[in-house]
Amino acid sequence: MQKFYNILTTVLLFAGIANLGSCAKEPKIDTGNFQQMSLDAWMAKHINNTDTVAWRQDNGMYIQMLTPTLPLVDTLATADTIVWVRINYTGRTLQNNVYITRSEDEARWQGTYTYKTYYAPDYLYCGSSNTNMIEGQYYALKNEFKIDGKPTKLVQGSKVRLYMTSAMAYGSYGTSNSQGYGGQFTLKGNVPTIEDLEVVEVVKDPIERENTLVAEYAQKQWGMNVADTLSENFYLDKLNPFNVELGDTLSIDSTAYIYYKGYFLDGFVFDTNIDSVQLRVYDEISTNSALSYKASANEEEYIKAFYKAIPGMRYGQWGRMVFTSIYGYGATGYSASVQKDHDTYNNYMSYLYANLYNNTNQYSSYYDYYNYNYAYYYNILNSTTLEEGEVITEIQSYTPLIFEFYVAHDAKGNVK
Repeated sequence: MQKFYNILTTVLLFAGIANLGSCAKEPKIDTGNFQQMSLDAWMAKHINNTDTVAWRQDNGMYIQMLTPTLPLVDTLATADTIVWVRINYTGRTLQNNVYITRSEDEARWQGTYTYKTYYAPDYLYCGSSNTNMIEGQYYALKNEFKIDGKPTKLVQGSKVRLYMTSAMAYGSYGTSNSQGYGGQFTLKGNVPTIEDLEVVEVVKDPIERENTLVAEYAQKQWGMNVADTLSENFYLDKLNPFNVELGDTLSIDSTAYIYYKGYFLDGFVFDTNIDSVQLRVYDEISTNSALSYKASANEEEYIKAFYKAIPGMRYGQWGRMVFTSIYGYGATGYSASVQKDHDTYNNYMSYLYANLYNNTNQYSSYYDYYNYNYAYYYNILNSTTLEEGEVITEIQSYTPLIFEFYVAHDAKGNVK
């Protein structure tokens, strides 16, 4: 916060003058109003004196339409009480320095790209109250605003450029991100910012969306159908690609060592403990430790998918599975910056379940409070710590996953 001080340097000759000096007060500066005036002046000089026009809204934010040809609609795409959105965005300072982006091309251009960062649209809840967006994003997505005096609403496919004071963005703290989404610069507190925002997809039912995605993938890629599911929305394909003699079937007391490759439906590898895959994808070997699996162990050490798939497998056998997030990282996902976002993210998910999903039969029967707000968040995310400079791939809310895996008798991968 900017402060101004009056420094009294006059030699006091009379006690009366001293008494008057003691009554002097520090003038109060309205930094919010000062920042808005600065933004207005900057817009007049740099943007609205050209062919480009950004329109000032009642809240002081400026909006420039980047897709002006999209038709006007009567209903906002995000108007429902319970709705999720997938959005791309890139944030810049007024000096055009990038401080955050979801764009792979932008990250490569500025030299901040990492192989482990999944540059995909952010998947966020966009309900009746704002819980996890900056105010400028939420305003643009949920409100009818005016462009050239005409009422305008964003729809799927809309692109806009937002010019905002810090009150509509990242406040007095600013923001930085070291997990691949950040830029070469950080955004300081109490300064205006620019953000390009794209509405990639509006999702009315995230559960139904991923159910459909998993079923379509299993059918088109593996030739499987609903009759082939091991459990609802869980497809397991047992393989023996090298036609080797397989070992015994795992029993309740069996211990196996699992080598795996985990990836998203588009093929992006988010985790693996296989040397050759690590070299190919990351150009380095970070770990080659196998997962130690015991059927009778507590089923909270790994995601549920492994406890569904491994029983009935045989030593020396390969498998591949595709499943919805109920068997993976659920509605909480897996944050790329676990320590930093822990308290805020946990409070956000508590809000969702207490106020939305637990009160809706469709959600509460499928995503129970314990498995997703406690077991998946606390046991998986809270146990993770980030070393300085370490990048962990983000797994977003309601994300289907695929694993290819090999069941070994020992940690060296030998089948006995």
